[in-house]
Amino acid sequence: VTVSVLYWTDSSNTTLAVMLAHVADTWAACRDFVRVECNGRPASHGLAHMEHVTQLSLLIATMEGVTSPADLRDVANVAMLHDVADHKYDADGTLEPRVRAFIAAKLYPEAADDAASAWAAIDAVSFSKEKKRGRRYFEEALGPRWTRVRDIVSDADKLLAIGEDGLERCWHYQLERHDGVIARAKAEGKEPPAPMTPEEVTRDVVEHAHDKLLRLASEYTVTPSGKFLAAPKHKDMEAVLELWTTKPPRTLVYEEIAK
Repeated sequence: VTVSVLYWTDSSNTTLAVMLAHVADTWAACRDFVRVECNGRPASHGLAHMEHVTQLSLLIATMEGVTSPADLRDVANVAMLHDVADHKYDADGTLEPRVRAFIAAKLYPEAADDAASAWAAIDAVSFSKEKKRGRRYFEEALGPRWTRVRDIVSDADKLLAIGEDGLERCWHYQLERHDGVIARAKAEGKEPPAPMTPEEVTRDVVEHAHDKLLRLASEYTVTPSGKFLAAPKHKDMEAVLELWTTKPPRTLVYEEIAK
């Protein structure tokens, strides 16, 4: 895999400081928006996750040779907002219009086409939608520039889903989801299910890994830089899953979350 790395010098026509300053303004606005809209959301899909995806997205963009401040701004915007209206947290459909309104009013107030494209790119950062609608279904609608933005952010998001840390994130999410089931049952006056055991969590995580996570590096990571970064994480994930077939899972992780 050929990976282009961009080196910055004082003589660069566009300095790193100028570029990051251009990104920082809208990044900060997105951070404030996400902090409010995702308040109380589990860490696996909350502000910290979106910040991490943004950092990785800018790394990949730099490795891919993206130099335009506007392009880096678009990458940061899409990355910071990519999970706000995730279907798992927007059952009543109220988050999507708020995200779209924020994009139009705060990020691209004088560029309606860019506002629409930014939302379309966010909407396309989805494994389930690409699996359902067909590979690269979004390319014609997004066009080359916004497809590149989408691919960079999607690769960053996939990187956080794989590897040992990706499996732990999945572990956290399985418990968070089950805690939600318990809470809803109690709120409705029903008998709640028992807490999940480490073995049950492991079973669900392994099943999810084979359904999705083990496919991400080879099938759904797009950019050369993303593939380069994903390769060792994929191997680590395979090793952890193999270990789980012969030894108990990391029960300390379970015990910490279950407290």
